[in-house]
Amino acid sequence: MLKMKKTTIFIFITLLVFGFVTFMSIQSIEAASLQRILKVGTRGEDVAEVQKMLASLGVDVGPIDGIFGPKTKQAVIVFQKYNNLKVDGMVGQQTYSALLLHTGKSTSSNRTAASTTVSRGGSRISSQEMQLLAQLISSEAKGEPYEGQVAVGA
Repeated sequence: MLKMKKTTIFIFITLLVFGFVTFMSIQSIEAASLQRILKVGTRGEDVAEVQKMLASLGVDVGPIDGIFGPKTKQAVIVFQKYNNLKVDGMVGQQTYSALLLHTGKSTSSNRTAASTTVSRGGSRISSQEMQLLAQLISSEAKGEPYEGQVAVGA
């Protein structure tokens, strides 16, 4: 009975680790979709997306108009300071990754929770299952310092 319990715990922890690693890998892939550094004077749909993400976090970006102006720069600086990122007022890969992580946004419009699967070692896990695993790790690690959160994921 004890051996079965240990095996169950081992399988559960293995699934948690795999889900966490896969979740982080997806975040890295999504961050790679930022095609340029966004700074004052930049215009476009990507700027509007960043403005929306910042606004959803409660940071004042001014009008969401797709124009990276002084107000957007100040909002980016506030976000970077709060998240201990390099403070330069520009949105590069690191800042964009942090925005994706904090807002839970996906840059892939064709990705759906039910249809996406990740295959590794013959196992297929849907993104719905990955989300569940990520939530389990998050709730288990609540209140832990960063190192403790990593340990829970491992």
